[in-house]
Amino acid sequence: MVVTSSEFSLAEKIALVTGAGRGLGLEIAKSLAKAGAYVIVNGRNLERLNQAVAVIESIGGLGCSLPFDVTDELAVESAFLEIREKYGCLDILVNNVGMRDRRGLFQFEMDAVRRLINADLIAPFNLSREAAKLMMHKGEGRIINITSIAGQLADAGDAVYTTAKGGLEALTRGLAAELGAFGITVNQGQANSDRKQVVK
Repeated sequence: MVVTSSEFSLAEKIALVTGAGRGLGLEIAKSLAKAGAYVIVNGRNLERLNQAVAVIESIGGLGCSLPFDVTDELAVESAFLEIREKYGCLDILVNNVGMRDRRGLFQFEMDAVRRLINADLIAPFNLSREAAKLMMHKGEGRIINITSIAGQLADAGDAVYTTAKGGLEALTRGLAAELGAFGITVNQGQANSDRKQVVK
């Protein structure tokens, strides 16, 4: 177990990171593992998840794969039941999964709009609620939603994603207000990307 700082340790903490098979999600998972947390790595591709776990183990961390689709309510329910049965609790949830579809306003079919909103906003709502149930038993927990600068700034061809990420920021505030009484903090981390002609 790697703990990078004597002042900050997540030893004996159980963390779930969604979309952690690669990219930002994997980097978040590695950072949590370096601090001593046991990291449950989520995604839909089991082979990629197993590779991510191998990377975590290569730096002295501990973790496991838990493949499921965050937009599938039954799969989410089953995954959290498995977490409860195996670990008894969940200390940290990082809602990192994100979907982006850059198209003009009138090019979207409504099914595509619903699919993006479901992945970027409704799924984090559901995951946070399920995680909170486990955290409330312990009287503490941490939920982190990965938002985007697109939630605050907009440009043409990105209206649906901007809507979803703006909603995720509002959801973060709403969850914080509701769950704070149970010792659960809810915060956001922002993933920025290169953008042109942004409008505030």
